[in-house]
Amino acid sequence: MSTTELKPFRFYKINAKGNEQPSPSNVPRYVNVPKARSGHRSVTDCDGNIYSFGGYNPHVDERDEDMLNDEVWGETNPLFKELWKFNSATLTWTKLKTRGEAPIQLASHCAILVNNFMIVYGGTGIPFGANSSNQIHICNLRTLEWQLLKVNEQLSVKPEEQYGQAIVYDRHDNALYTIGGTNGLVYSIDIHKFDFKTKVWSDVWVKRGNRVGPRERYRHEAVLYNDRIYIFGGGTATTSFDFKRVPVFNLVCNEWEYLETKKDTTAIDDGFPMKRRCHGCVCVDSEVFIIGGLNNTVICKDMWKLDLETRQWTMIPYKMPLPVYFHSASVSPFAQMTIFGGVTSFHHNLRTNNLFQVWLKIPPLKEIAWNTLLANFRNTFLTKMSPVELFNLGIPLQYIQRLSTVDNEMCTHFAHAY
Repeated sequence: MSTTELKPFRFYKINAKGNEQPSPSNVPRYVNVPKARSGHRSVTDCDGNIYSFGGYNPHVDERDEDMLNDEVWGETNPLFKELWKFNSATLTWTKLKTRGEAPIQLASHCAILVNNFMIVYGGTGIPFGANSSNQIHICNLRTLEWQLLKVNEQLSVKPEEQYGQAIVYDRHDNALYTIGGTNGLVYSIDIHKFDFKTKVWSDVWVKRGNRVGPRERYRHEAVLYNDRIYIFGGGTATTSFDFKRVPVFNLVCNEWEYLETKKDTTAIDDGFPMKRRCHGCVCVDSEVFIIGGLNNTVICKDMWKLDLETRQWTMIPYKMPLPVYFHSASVSPFAQMTIFGGVTSFHHNLRTNNLFQVWLKIPPLKEIAWNTLLANFRNTFLTKMSPVELFNLGIPLQYIQRLSTVDNEMCTHFAHAY
């Protein structure tokens, strides 16, 4: 990989491969990668690995040969009760075998990563809205064990069972906030809080009577920044909302405010992102990035940046190779965003399993060096040498551990020895 490939905002389609999986004797062995899907959610860990859970595709047959060794596909079809890991170092997908009580609402849920725990909230089964959720499931990404979080039922005022919500996590307060959502008929902009210390749900802001707040919505995105929750886009089944005047909930005074943003005077149209829902959204420092989404029947492939300090919108001059909505977007600690899956055709209802990555900032020098090494030697010595051999070449242990072919337990013992 040349340094030009690490320029910010350039989209690269990843030629991902899968781990070969055993199949029934009458079916050839096959390379296992995720099927095309929408409505899933993804997170990215500190090493740049992507974890994707759930999703929906009505065009995958129950007898699809790629799904023959999936124990629950016959029950969950057309929803995927799957947790996939994409290793960004080896460009390899792995379908993870988990245990415990995983969510059964597998579309339009929410997911965030806290340390090594993937927190999944809300979502819906089939038909949409008939089987929605207000439960919190947590997957330990080290042990691959799911847990249904117990709630203090006596003290809690629980949110309605919904899907298409947005969530944020407050690390200082160790609390999760859920905003909006729908049960398939009625939309919400209510805010609820779950305290992980007390296991108690409480109302933060509920729209009742003549109480004034933003319009109710689903499939919006939310960002927590400086004690304020910023709400981006979203809509209903027939409408989408704009990005000019961003709804903001102030957690200090528990009131709604609005951020009057500044347009990009160099951009086409009116200088603001097109109205949209079902888009992707990530935050890097004070900058929020919006990618893709749907406005009526128009699928977006553009990317915009909002600086929360200056209130300035900027249209990124590079676009995704194809428009997409109901995709997932997540970002690494070193500002590499990954876009996975989604719907690519409104009229034909087509889905994809494409994976795109884009740098949102120039990465640290050590990440540039690591990516250059991967580009030149990924398929040769990097995946064939032992941790000791790689370490003796001068490769730091933290990068050796990113290689899926390397035994992490071996790395741990090796680290203790040094």
